[in-house]
Amino acid sequence: MTPSSHETPWDRHDRRTRWLLVVVVRAQRAGHVLLKLLKRDRPELSDKREVPADALVGAVVDRLAASWYLHAGKRDANPMTVWLSVDTLGWVMLQTPGRGGIACLLSDPGDSFNMPELDGRIEVERDVAVTAFAQHLGQSVQRVTPLWTRHPSGKRISAGFVAHYRDGAVAVVDIGDELLIDSWPSPPLVDAGLVDDFPGSDS
Repeated sequence: MTPSSHETPWDRHDRRTRWLLVVVVRAQRAGHVLLKLLKRDRPELSDKREVPADALVGAVVDRLAASWYLHAGKRDANPMTVWLSVDTLGWVMLQTPGRGGIACLLSDPGDSFNMPELDGRIEVERDVAVTAFAQHLGQSVQRVTPLWTRHPSGKRISAGFVAHYRDGAVAVVDIGDELLIDSWPSPPLVDAGLVDDFPGSDS
């Protein structure tokens, strides 16, 4: 479609915004379909006990595992799921639950498996040096603080949590129902408006 000669910069901005919204919605729908298929093929993902993020306080993460989605032989750059081997809890899976924030589930990594419906495969690897947690293996978590984002109304929305160590911190974030793990505070996360220890008590 050729833009009208009467189109203003604001019209073009609105058109780009609508296009971006369509892209985001389609990506979220695809993610929800993938999650449903995962729960069907791996029913253990639906019934694992959830623990609060602050259960990591005083604990030591000594191993990491991660899963990637493979399609046409190509693997996504970022892991889809990450597991922490915690000395006091066993394997803890970090997952975006679809309600905002991060769910910490007691769940073993399991094995790789095929997903013929999506012509792909979920590949699981243990003892991998992935994400910012790899820099703190063998160290004790000093404290855990919630991570928030601001709604236009001013209310806070849960986005994940930050695990603090003596020499740094790691943020575990839900960005558009996608798992993101990075050092904290990293410029991209701060620029995205994420904050920890959000002031105020309203939820």
